[in-house]
Amino acid sequence: MRHIVFICNELPPASSGGIGHFVAGMAQCLHIMGYKVTVIGMYYNKPYVENYPFNVIRLSRTRIKHIGPFFDCIRLQYYLKKLHKVQPIDVIEYPDYEGFGAYHFLNVPFVVRLHDSNFYTNGYFYGKRSLTLIMKWLQQALSIYRANIVVSVTDSVLKSVRKLVLIKKHSVIPNIVFDCYPVIKRQEFSTNRILLHVGTVSKLKGCDIILNSFLEIAHEFPDINLYFVGRIHYYELIEKVEKASMINRVVFLGERSRSEVNELLARASVCIFASERENMPLAWIEAMNMAKVLIVPNIPVATELVKNTIDGFIVNRTIKDYIDSLRYIFNLSSIDLATIGLKAKASVSEKYDMNSVVMKNIELWSAISKS
Repeated sequence: MRHIVFICNELPPASSGGIGHFVAGMAQCLHIMGYKVTVIGMYYNKPYVENYPFNVIRLSRTRIKHIGPFFDCIRLQYYLKKLHKVQPIDVIEYPDYEGFGAYHFLNVPFVVRLHDSNFYTNGYFYGKRSLTLIMKWLQQALSIYRANIVVSVTDSVLKSVRKLVLIKKHSVIPNIVFDCYPVIKRQEFSTNRILLHVGTVSKLKGCDIILNSFLEIAHEFPDINLYFVGRIHYYELIEKVEKASMINRVVFLGERSRSEVNELLARASVCIFASERENMPLAWIEAMNMAKVLIVPNIPVATELVKNTIDGFIVNRTIKDYIDSLRYIFNLSSIDLATIGLKAKASVSEKYDMNSVVMKNIELWSAISKS
């Protein structure tokens, strides 16, 4: 196997979450190891492209209501056919979302990696029942069914998907923390301790639970500020902060570069998450890798990643439980917090070793490229 193609619409600096950073990190590792890597994404507006060492292709999307995703899939397949003639492809990796693999007609084996929890958490379809989303879901199901192999980031995600779609062959390989991030630039922040949330600011991510919990106890801990880092989709929270006269204690930073996120993680005392559903959130792993105390919701993936009260805290998704957890943690000594954080780092280092996981992926791609 010499040439692998990733399909990814979130490669930084485009609007991105853990998926984009995972692909960027994996592609860079493969490039360093001597593999030819191409990352192809589809965008409504072609954003600025960073100077990556591997090949990056950005295709324009079709702006046709309802049937646009279908035409996007077809256009992608024709581009892959064109690329394959010039630079033969050994393996293609599709994300599960949007179901690009449903229309795969190139004589090249392909992998589908399960990223999108919106469509199959607990074996149910989530989201608005619009025609566009239903079409995407059907494409996604067909893509998973047709894949040479399906890669899941957790056992719980794989179980959920198998309730909905017949999977021919599968493997479980976790996400990892890559060590090849840019150098962190020092910035000026408040001297207060930081309670940090990294990810899209939305109701789905439980940001209302986080904010309401913090506002209830903010007066008890005047030395702690709450920071939200990520795309803002929930502007009502900003209005609530303004009405509560807490704009100096609750900060919405919007999307930031990887180096800025790393700087905030380094400064944070506690990282907090309250998502309704997740697969294997890279933000959680990164926080643990930086020896941070973690508060996460009681969802299936949590128990695969966190040992409750030992290397983090698993909390029911209610404001009361989050308040109780925050009170308990903020009253711990700095030594106790450091001990929990170090246990979290040790746990991540053991489970999600970069070299080990990269090699597992290479072995998987090599095996299907020969089949």
